[in-house]
Amino acid sequence: MSIGRAAVGKTGERRAVNCALDLQFSSKARADFLKKKMGLHFGNLYKLRGIVTYRLSPYEQRAFAGLLKNGIPNVFRRTMDQLPYVAPPFVLAYLIYDWAERVHEKSMRKNPADFANDK
Repeated sequence: MSIGRAAVGKTGERRAVNCALDLQFSSKARADFLKKKMGLHFGNLYKLRGIVTYRLSPYEQRAFAGLLKNGIPNVFRRTMDQLPYVAPPFVLAYLIYDWAERVHEKSMRKNPADFANDK
């Protein structure tokens, strides 16, 4: 029987052999092996040679650094930069909506000339 390939048993049934871990280790030993290989949790993954990663400790980060001094003015500046591109379609849509509402209200009224000869 070879590892990693399909094998035929004595009765002819076909069974798949997924990996060497299934044949050689118990479930606890396999879990221990995977923990050592893959790390204990996400963010502590297996270390590969030739790949260098850097990260900053969550205790050294300042999540809201510069929010009031830089963040709010930056949002205002970016909004004003995009206003010439965004405002015209909204103004045009409002004008069309307002015109359609006025025409609809006018068409819903009765024409007084149609009832001029009534008693």
